[in-house]
Amino acid sequence: MLAKKITISATVLKRVLGLSLVLSLQAVALVTVDPGQPANFLTGYGKAEAVTTLDVRNYGAKGNGVTNDTAAIQNAINALPTTGGIVVIPSGTYMVDAVKSLNLKNNTTIQMTPTTILKVIPNSADWSAALTIKNVASTKIYSGVLVGDRYTHLGTSGEHGMGVGIFGGNGVIVQGTTANNMWGDGFYIGTGSNATVSRNVQLIDVKADNNRRQGISLISGNGVSIIRPRLTNTNGKAPSAGLDIEPSKITDTLQNISIVDPYTAGNAAAGISINLAKLTGSTVPVSIRITNHVDDGSQRGFSAAGLSMVPGSLVIDNPIWKNNKLNGFLVTNHDYRTYSITVNNPQVINANTEGSTTNLATGSAFSIYNYTSGVLLGGVTINNAKITDLRSTPRTVHGFYVVDTLGKAINKVSLVAPVINGKILRTMLKTSDIVNVKIK
Repeated sequence: MLAKKITISATVLKRVLGLSLVLSLQAVALVTVDPGQPANFLTGYGKAEAVTTLDVRNYGAKGNGVTNDTAAIQNAINALPTTGGIVVIPSGTYMVDAVKSLNLKNNTTIQMTPTTILKVIPNSADWSAALTIKNVASTKIYSGVLVGDRYTHLGTSGEHGMGVGIFGGNGVIVQGTTANNMWGDGFYIGTGSNATVSRNVQLIDVKADNNRRQGISLISGNGVSIIRPRLTNTNGKAPSAGLDIEPSKITDTLQNISIVDPYTAGNAAAGISINLAKLTGSTVPVSIRITNHVDDGSQRGFSAAGLSMVPGSLVIDNPIWKNNKLNGFLVTNHDYRTYSITVNNPQVINANTEGSTTNLATGSAFSIYNYTSGVLLGGVTINNAKITDLRSTPRTVHGFYVVDTLGKAINKVSLVAPVINGKILRTMLKTSDIVNVKIK
């Protein structure tokens, strides 16, 4: 039998030491909890309506790293009233069947600690997720470490083993959560059933390391904010980016997307990768802004690839791309008639750490080129770029490489007030292309 609920006053709660809950509540005057609920999970509440709080241990969860705790945790989630509440998962290692997944309801908050581990039980599925938010609203996940099965996976196919899967969620917050060693992505944001777009989604201070496909996949969303993510060492399955923004069908949307202070490092491909090819033909404009991106040592700092024809804009402000194995910035097959790309105040430092010093396309700090018929290369503006190579033997082949390899004219490419420090091996821009590119 489940234990009866008791009430703890806000005065007592304020005196309790422990984990601070950063919940989007105005705090609570009365909190309903199960007996045995660790007091440290309740710090941070003040005045508001009563909130039902359930501890998964009271529903049979063991957290011993051996027992399958999926049903127990799901039972706690299901036990919340329709008005919602908080499910507490204390410190411990909880084995989770990611094929069944832990499915959140409307108005559900999952509260973990930094030492709460949800560990995926090895499976052979192409698709799975430790935590699923699908077609529900006002859901939150705080803290916790999600550990995938990339080293114990029982199959060889598929690439969608996720830590947190958000499919058509509305009003979602995931904060302070880590997702490592996933068969696919640490975090995934896409559409739900009936093509429901994910809206008002916030990923705040999330971390993703050593995932097989992506740290974060952003497939579709409106009003998505990704703030201070740390996305490192993605490898194993293309695209292998820290953050990959890549719709899968024409009905997907990317509007009001804000990426703030992202840190990426050591990813097998780009720190941030964008491919909007599947939106070709859509009349819904994309609007994406990336601010203060720092990448250290990924293959590239930033990459935009794929032939796409969709209106809108991508703006990148104040990035620092350093020690990249190839380019700091790469754009391929970008037509000037599609969405515009503007980069303000970028810094590229010591590009091409591992590439060829004779390959112009892969060894330059900024590379913009086309190799596809039907594409009219252009639509890129780079303002106030600072390119630095102070190594004793410089490896940055060009400051800028802007080329249509098929010999077509280049359209609307502007390089405004670039500055180069150090000994770049060759000229700033391939000489034959200066006539087609505006340098101000």
